[in-house]
Amino acid sequence: MSSAPAAVSADAARRREEATAQVEARLNRFQRGSFRRNLEKLHYFTRMRDNGQNYVVKLLLPMRHLYAVLGERWAARGWLDDPSDVFFLVAEELTAVTTTRDPAAAGLDLRAKAAGRRAAYAYWFTQPTPDALDRHRVPVAVAVQDGNTLTGMAASPGQVTGRARVVMTPQE
Repeated sequence: MSSAPAAVSADAARRREEATAQVEARLNRFQRGSFRRNLEKLHYFTRMRDNGQNYVVKLLLPMRHLYAVLGERWAARGWLDDPSDVFFLVAEELTAVTTTRDPAAAGLDLRAKAAGRRAAYAYWFTQPTPDALDRHRVPVAVAVQDGNTLTGMAASPGQVTGRARVVMTPQE
């Protein structure tokens, strides 16, 4: 497959249409109508979310450029190990150093702070993301069960008894 944006977009549209057709083939007429309305809402709100993120990026880009310049200058002075370490400092630290013009005068060891935060950043990327959080933002542990009883987090209120289809992979 091509990596050209137009080709990637066309392939994504084709796969989306195929997946939509597969789902709709399994639904009755009323379910299809509901599915189409909900899918249309999903597409709309996804575009709105993406547009919002686009404007936030545009708003923050000049500030990121400024921080990148500070990172280059501070690394050249030996205050940082790497210019990108500036992105591991918090606003108060950046303000203190730009105000005093010297991290030592501000009582800061920028290299140590950035190194510690970079290590924490790397560590958290090795941790698995929980499937769900409870109302206290604690990961919900999913217990492996044997037998014919399924339990889980409800997606809607109520209780039902009946046959369930367990989908284990996206391909199913």
